[in-house]
Amino acid sequence: MHEEIDAVEPVHTAMTEVGADDISFSAKTEPTGTTLLRLLGPSPAVEPGIGNPHPGALILAEDSLPKCG
Repeated sequence: MHEEIDAVEPVHTAMTEVGADDISFSAKTEPTGTTLLRLLGPSPAVEPGIGNPHPGALILAEDSLPKCG
């Protein structure tokens, strides 16, 4: 149980520092146990996704176009 708490602590601390109550994330765990945790921070331009790790709809300003890259 200590390993799990040690793994969560840096994420919890970072969220507390920025005042985030919740955050979207995805995790990829390899058979070796190595895990990549990807955190998707909040943004005023993205509505939160509900029930999945991906952000919801983008909110675009009038006459703006999304840009990739």
